[in-house]
Amino acid sequence: MIFIAGDPRQARLLMPQIRFHHGIGLPIYSISTAYSGTHDPRADHDLNGLIFDDAPLLLDTHGAAADARTAMHTNFPDASRRYPRLIALGEDAFNVLPYLKRLASEDWARFTGLSGNLKISADQTLIRQLEWAQFDNGLPVLLGQPKPVAGNLAADTATPADAAPPKRGEDFEQRACDYLTGRGLHLRERNYRCRAGEIDLIMTDVRTLVFVEVRYRNTARFGGAAASVNTAKQRRLTATALHYLQRHGLDTPARFDVVAMGPDNQIDWIPDAFSAQDF
Repeated sequence: MIFIAGDPRQARLLMPQIRFHHGIGLPIYSISTAYSGTHDPRADHDLNGLIFDDAPLLLDTHGAAADARTAMHTNFPDASRRYPRLIALGEDAFNVLPYLKRLASEDWARFTGLSGNLKISADQTLIRQLEWAQFDNGLPVLLGQPKPVAGNLAADTATPADAAPPKRGEDFEQRACDYLTGRGLHLRERNYRCRAGEIDLIMTDVRTLVFVEVRYRNTARFGGAAASVNTAKQRRLTATALHYLQRHGLDTPARFDVVAMGPDNQIDWIPDAFSAQDF
């Protein structure tokens, strides 16, 4: 493993040297200082393969952070390029205030911010977890996300519209997330995967951990979207949820919700759709 501690210019110089000296295949890591914060595929092409962590405001391609990035570039075009991480920190410092008591009293509680996933540690320190990304074709791609499609590089450098459009399934998951967030739930994690399966959204509802399955069907035949969460699917969701709880050492109330959508765009939220005790 190689770790690069440097700014974007230094990292762009080092990466070709590492490849030249037979470093292809070695995992290469850095921190956010290696990324300028602005999509520039031509300049960052040499960074391909570099893994680094940074704030959601600079990495997310859709959702609240992406919308905030668009607004940031519109309202503060100069500052957004020079101090994007400081803007994210300032936004979170204000928005997290109503949730501090909850974060301090519940060790599993998280606040999904623009600067990272925030929590309060045992010594009452507010800390954040950044997102991990890797450069591909000169663009940062969140680990576990599809690689960017090669296209017009000039368009890619326009930061508010720099991301490829999300897949259809991701659109429905984001709609479900926005819907539940508007009803008081808080996003903890999305697309959690293990050998047993995948959980679309993991959220919190006061003291309850909520595992959310998002389903879409373009027809009401065979019962529609909600009915597609059959017994076999419920077993996989239960096994995946148990894996998540064990991995994170959690002992907290939990439930399974289903968010179903159909061709009429209506959202049907089914809290406590089934019980893990059934299996």
